[in-house]
Amino acid sequence: MLTVDRLSKQYEPFSGRAVVALKEVAFVIERRRFVSIVGPSGCGKTTLLKCVCGLLRPTTGRVLLNGNEVASPPPEMVLVFQDYNRSLLPWRTLLKNTLLGVEEKPRLTKAEKHEIAMQAIASVGLKGFEQQYPWQLSGGQQQRAAIARALAYQCEILLMDEPFASVDAQTREDLEDLLLDVWRRFDKTVLFVTHDIDESIYLSDTVIVLSTHPSVVVDELPIDLPRPRDQLATRENTKFIEYRHHLYAKIRGERQHPVMPG
Repeated sequence: MLTVDRLSKQYEPFSGRAVVALKEVAFVIERRRFVSIVGPSGCGKTTLLKCVCGLLRPTTGRVLLNGNEVASPPPEMVLVFQDYNRSLLPWRTLLKNTLLGVEEKPRLTKAEKHEIAMQAIASVGLKGFEQQYPWQLSGGQQQRAAIARALAYQCEILLMDEPFASVDAQTREDLEDLLLDVWRRFDKTVLFVTHDIDESIYLSDTVIVLSTHPSVVVDELPIDLPRPRDQLATRENTKFIEYRHHLYAKIRGERQHPVMPG
């Protein structure tokens, strides 16, 4: 469904040496799969997401969605940002924020748009909060609201940039389970960026490891753990612990022995 084909991204500074963020990054994601990207801090994970969804143009290489090259943000994708309290419009209620995903779809009636938004809100556990403003919601509720808006847009692929990094541990676990439930029920494909190794294993079918910049793919680790997953049983599984050790060693090795520009 999604092919990243030898994608490179170089930033040209006003003066001095150019910065190569990504160097011939390549991977393929099949439909309805959950794939996470991990790597050392500052390795270009967010830059990669922005290139995938058409917000940034790669310097070389390309992104293909269903065989078509991505040159601008496609309607099949939605990017959920880490900073949820800035992505929600503070002057709009939860319902009106969610309606942003469908307001510009001309084939839908006003009643149909309202119904889609209400279903999205209910699916993330926020029924009854429709008239609340973002500043009246907790951090976890605001991130649920961001996910509801993405669902209302009715995209095929959810791109998520460390969406749970700013909430407490208990809320994070709740949001992880919510995301897995949404992914399963709505048949989405998810590309999820995180710095948390345990989170990547818990959520994913595959974990892609990036090197330090200029980033390349140094590992694609299939996660063979039963679904549905459980916060206690899954994390105590012997395979989970083996995956954690493997990924930690990979990322630690990348920090200590970075890939040098060539």
